Amino acid sequence: MKGNLLVDVGAAGVATTGDLAAGVRERYEANVRLFEAGVPIAIGVLQERGHPEPWIIAMDCPPNRAAVRDYGARWAIEPMFSDFKSRGFRLEDTKLEAPKRVDCLILIMALAMHWCVRAGQEDARCHPTATEKKPANRLIPTIGACARPTAAPSPGSNAACAFS
Repeated sequence: MKGNLLVDVGAAGVATTGDLAAGVRERYEANVRLFEAGVPIAIGVLQERGHPEPWIIAMDCPPNRAAVRDYGARWAIEPMFSDFKSRGFRLEDTKLEAPKRVDCLILIMALAMHWCVRAGQEDARCHPTATEKKPANRLIPTIGACARPTAAPSPGSNAACAFS
């Protein structure tokens, strides 16, 4: 959910979903009233490392870390459905009516999408843009006698791509 929605958590009074998420890594509220109409829901807030904003998720089950992560995983599927439909393959425009043919078409589209994502990831790893580039080789400290320092390829370096 966005951070500007009005919620009432009871004793704390009316606030916004952003206020609930401010300064916390996790928060779970089981009986929250959403909007002015007071729709009763549960809210889970989860701020994961490396993400600039927390997830603020409304749910109809008891809120906990597992439930928030499950809802987050469901939302990861939504872009694929959108790509299959109006944003990409336009599945809804097909004239296929036989269920087996539709199943085969969906399988082909899923494989094509998997290949495209995999190729894009590989290209990004082996040919990073200037902003994605990191130092190519970092020296790894060794313990004991060593004739000369060794360098191991770091992820994203050309040396790492040569090994794959």
